[in-house]
Amino acid sequence: ASHSGGGMCIYYGSSPTLNYVTIDSNIAVRVGGGINLAFSSSPSIRNTTIKNNTAATELGGGIATYSNCNPILENVLILNNSAANFGGGLSFEAEDTPILNNVLISDNNNGGIRCSGSSNAVLNNVTITNNTGQSGVSITWSNPTITNSIIYNNSPLQIDVREGIVNPVVSNSIIQGGYDGTGNIDLDPLLTNPALGDFRLSDYSPAIGAGTMTNALDTDLEGNPRPNPAGSNPDMGAYENSLADPLHNSFI
Repeated sequence: ASHSGGGMCIYYGSSPTLNYVTIDSNIAVRVGGGINLAFSSSPSIRNTTIKNNTAATELGGGIATYSNCNPILENVLILNNSAANFGGGLSFEAEDTPILNNVLISDNNNGGIRCSGSSNAVLNNVTITNNTGQSGVSITWSNPTITNSIIYNNSPLQIDVREGIVNPVVSNSIIQGGYDGTGNIDLDPLLTNPALGDFRLSDYSPAIGAGTMTNALDTDLEGNPRPNPAGSNPDMGAYENSLADPLHNSFI
């Protein structure tokens, strides 16, 4: 185990590109079980899996950032990580502005994402589900923007506005229990088989075609075209279904 950054430390303006990397089963004594970013470091992390990592005494089981870090996470899986306090999956703070595109954050212990200290994260087509111990998204003195995303089945809360001057902007997303914002819906996303780790949208999912084309992404987490089919609206969440609209169960 290392003091911070169990798998990798990226500090002092270093901004490497990580592509097709797996960061698995590392331990940090304090922060960043998988990766710790600090002091204006802004890597590009793509097509990567960060799983089974632990921040043993503090924050950010998968990734922890601190002080003007602006990483881009695209097509990334954040799975089964753990933190002693907050941010079992990810912890952002101190004026960080991470961008998350097509990211699955599931089954992390002590929360999916922690946003604190003017860390204004941007989440596009992110699925946050099955995280426990803290909320799906915990917000303190920060203003994340969440679009075309799914936040569902996290315990105890989906979005927990904890303290401070907070004005998250949430739109065109499924939020269990509801959340103010344009195009948000409170419905079961009908994921294919979460118990077996399949978080794709079933053909009956209300997330199909319910996203916005504003700043829409071109592909999904698996590289499939988004929107699909062409000319339809994009889906909510990290995965794009092949239908333009959900199927409907009919009972006679």
